[in-house]
Amino acid sequence: MSSLEYRALTRVDAGGTLEFNTLLFARFWQSWGFDEDPPRTMRIMDLGRVQSASIDFFSNFPCYLTLADAVEALSQVDDDEAISDTQLQAQVEALIPLQAQPYDLVLLWDSLNHLPQRIFPLVYHHLRKLCHSQTRLHGFLHTSQMQYDRPWQYRILSCDRMASLPNPGQPLRTGPMNSLTLMNRMPGFAMHKSVLMRNGMQEFILQTQQGQGKRLSSP
Repeated sequence: MSSLEYRALTRVDAGGTLEFNTLLFARFWQSWGFDEDPPRTMRIMDLGRVQSASIDFFSNFPCYLTLADAVEALSQVDDDEAISDTQLQAQVEALIPLQAQPYDLVLLWDSLNHLPQRIFPLVYHHLRKLCHSQTRLHGFLHTSQMQYDRPWQYRILSCDRMASLPNPGQPLRTGPMNSLTLMNRMPGFAMHKSVLMRNGMQEFILQTQQGQGKRLSSP
């Protein structure tokens, strides 16, 4: 069963940027084994926009980082009925590249809140191809208390602190998603942990069903 914890928003600046603690990301990062001899290398797929602060953070650790810059593009994929599922799948695969080896961590950010209905299952099946049995997927859900009409931009300030800022542009037709809805749409994954913040944002980590109960180790 997932653990539900509460975490307060730490700061909101005048420009609308939110800074907050990320308890789950910190726990995962600190448990990885970067201090081992030799240190473990983490393979990371970041679906978000390129952020210099995040790159600076990752550069301090032995990481293999793939930057997809796919969150906004996925939310705007044309899912018109005239477009076939095969064509839509090709668009998803082009936005989220596959590598020869799976990833240890996939950074979803808030992308799952904004996927068009036909796109969601295609993204779900594609994400499974990125994972091995112990891969973790980290992201945020917008609850009814804190719902945005577009994906936000996120940057990593430290392992236990992140910032998010709004994207300009036209609003998308999306609604709030809770963890139950998320799990119903992603049956191959389990909710490893979730943190409900007092501002209404929910931090979560998913894991593959076959990885439940297993200790993190090198894939």
